Amino acid sequence: MQLGAEDMKLTRKRTRATHPVVMVDAGGWRWACTPKWQALISETANIPWDSLTRHAGAELLKDNELRSVWRVPIGEQIVVAKVFRPPVGWARLKEKLFGPPGKREFEAAQFGQAHELSVVRPVAYGSRAGDKTGVRVLLTEEIPDAQSLSAYWLDKADSSGGRTPAIDNAIVTRAAAFLESLHRAGFVPADLHPENILVDRNDRCVLVDLHNARFGIQVTQVLRILNLADLNQWFRRHAGRTARLRFLLAYLTYVMEQPSPRVIRKYARETEEVTGWKAEKLEKKRDRRIFGDNRYFGVLTLPGNWRAHVYLQAKHPLRGSHCSQLQFGKSDWAKALEPLLSVKEGSDPTELRVGPHIVPIRVERTGGQANRLHARWQEAHIQINRHRAVPLPLALLKHSVGHREIEVVLITERSDTA
Repeated sequence: MQLGAEDMKLTRKRTRATHPVVMVDAGGWRWACTPKWQALISETANIPWDSLTRHAGAELLKDNELRSVWRVPIGEQIVVAKVFRPPVGWARLKEKLFGPPGKREFEAAQFGQAHELSVVRPVAYGSRAGDKTGVRVLLTEEIPDAQSLSAYWLDKADSSGGRTPAIDNAIVTRAAAFLESLHRAGFVPADLHPENILVDRNDRCVLVDLHNARFGIQVTQVLRILNLADLNQWFRRHAGRTARLRFLLAYLTYVMEQPSPRVIRKYARETEEVTGWKAEKLEKKRDRRIFGDNRYFGVLTLPGNWRAHVYLQAKHPLRGSHCSQLQFGKSDWAKALEPLLSVKEGSDPTELRVGPHIVPIRVERTGGQANRLHARWQEAHIQINRHRAVPLPLALLKHSVGHREIEVVLITERSDTA
């Protein structure tokens, strides 16, 4: 699928949200906030927004290299705070070109509120007064008693004792109506993953991640298919083909009332094609992390010319793997691995304490065939990135003299179900 000149032109066209805001100063922070929240934001002088670990009642929900997400009480109300770290490198260039990401999300939320869309409601966006490059904070309203669309889909299967066509049809029809309502208003999410869509206590879908969302534009067929493919990536793994076709048919029916068989086939074919290349792009991105130092993997330098690549956490738990539900620290791994450096082959333990966790393990050592275990570590994580069930490799240790590897150790989670 190719993006034509008309599509490129339309995707660049944006409009500013016109929902009113008021400016509030509190505790050295300058806020643009919705009128409804003006009084409460004025009372936040005692909240250390750039260091919420020191604030009683603040609960960390998510954390990465770009931002952390917190649940924060303000008086009797609860808000969700996205705390954006100062941008560096490519993120800094993007901010200069397109503006601060938190501000863009605030504008997208304003647009959603003005057009009564099912998106998270804005509270305020702020930074320290006079600070143009430091921490920025986006506040949005909490959605109580909600769960992600992915969890909602899977829980309905569990609670009902299995999938039924009636349950599937109700969920996909609701999700299709939600997506079409966004598109009808000229709102196009950038990352339409079911984890970014919450289902509230009234079974209403609400988009909560507005990162890089485009709004106030004409939604072309290309943009529709890109969003359909975003959802299809997840549902291709967790739903049958019949349910996915029901979703597409429901969406097209909302868009054009009576879509022709030719239109349905065209959308189905192109959605599958785009899903494929999106999945391949994501898999290759994850593959590049395997030997890196990032949120999911770490690199350690150990005594005696040993070096290690260690597993830290999974983005999503893996079926049959207990370790994929845990988080490990690099310092925990360093402490756990040091005793293994002097162990002889055949005397390796079957369990390992990594921080607070006792992990069942399988240890393999090799001398002259060092590349074999190196390749096993890489290939297993490549398979995991493609959602295939293989034992989870936890650590790869390499003992070198000069540029020559003389021993390699591979530690894998021991699991009867993997």
